Amino acid sequence: MNGALEKPRRGNPSLDVAIFFKLDRGATFVDHHCFLVARGEPHSQTIVHHSSFEVEDIDTQFMGHQWLRDKGYGLVWGIGRHVHGSQVFDYWYDTSRFIIEHYADGDVVNCDTEPNRAAAGNMAVWGPPPPEIWQVKVKTANPKEEEEEKAAADTLPRPVAAVSG
Repeated sequence: MNGALEKPRRGNPSLDVAIFFKLDRGATFVDHHCFLVARGEPHSQTIVHHSSFEVEDIDTQFMGHQWLRDKGYGLVWGIGRHVHGSQVFDYWYDTSRFIIEHYADGDVVNCDTEPNRAAAGNMAVWGPPPPEIWQVKVKTANPKEEEEEKAAADTLPRPVAAVSG
């Protein structure tokens, strides 16, 4: 886990809609996530949204993208560069319709990396817009929190929040 349970977090956890999980290798640096867990409306379902796999470099990223497209695999999103994690990415459906992310040139973290939260916002520095399946509507059980979320939604785009702990 990316430090989210081991260390105190700022903000209101009831507004979280997603969290990145990483492999805990102590002081050894690892990718900022190996899978993303997301919560859907009305908090009744939590899913493993996708898993991620690093490729050798950006050339391999683009060659793999072309190879998967040529073989008829279903592209979900990409190629682009993420804001959180900074990696060049693409997402594909595997044969069971699970989402797989391939990435190159991403950020790394370790046990000393402080957890953080990020509001819903732009998910890519460049590339196509996120697909509809990335749009997660969150409903809280607390009316005051719903008002806070609505106020935040009025100023921010609505893709899934990137919560990196």
